[in-house]
Amino acid sequence: MYTLEKLKIQGLNHLELTSSDGASKAQISLNQGGRLSSLVFEDIQVLADFEASTYENNYASSILFPFVNRIKDGKYTFNNSKYQLSCNEGDKNNALHGLVYNKTFVCTKKVLTLNDASVTLQYKDNGKHLGFPFKFNIELTYTLNKKGIILSVKIANKDKKNFPFSIGWHPYFYSKNLDNSTLNFSSNKKYVFDNQQIISGTTDLNIEMPFQLKAITLDDCYQLKTNEIYFSTP
Repeated sequence: MYTLEKLKIQGLNHLELTSSDGASKAQISLNQGGRLSSLVFEDIQVLADFEASTYENNYASSILFPFVNRIKDGKYTFNNSKYQLSCNEGDKNNALHGLVYNKTFVCTKKVLTLNDASVTLQYKDNGKHLGFPFKFNIELTYTLNKKGIILSVKIANKDKKNFPFSIGWHPYFYSKNLDNSTLNFSSNKKYVFDNQQIISGTTDLNIEMPFQLKAITLDDCYQLKTNEIYFSTP
């Protein structure tokens, strides 16, 4: 039987899903946006965490909603109305990675069987945010089974008006040797950005795959031809 345990780690509330044989474990931080802070699958560390105190700088495995990446100067226009978000990326004066990454989620449902474990987490927003004055609910469902882990996200508009959104995920994968690791994906376009790291266009991409990660620092975006990306690491 898969199990669910409540944990307190560095003063933060976590849930831990564990497989029947104990070889797979997923830790989820309720106080940090419902993020998947650690994943061990069949005794292999897949996702690893930084110190919880550094989370607001690295956004490790955070859920990115209602916007991903950066909004220049925190300003945007929707339906002819102008909005101003708080800029939490001070050195570039951008709004970064959405509004739920540091919110507290509550567990609304759990399902434990011989073959899998599933938890649904929810955060409700009353629309009082100055830069995003829209009411919404966001639900995250994590399911751990013999194939891996599945994250399903559901957004419910609780307002009387439409609102814009995008959604993303910010995982940090574990590697014992990044210099001996590769990425493999299908793309022929790379996004280019200005000095605030705001996307301004695309350029042709000509990189031999697999993409060697030795001595490379990446904070880049690529236009994918498929939804498959392979990270190979020792």
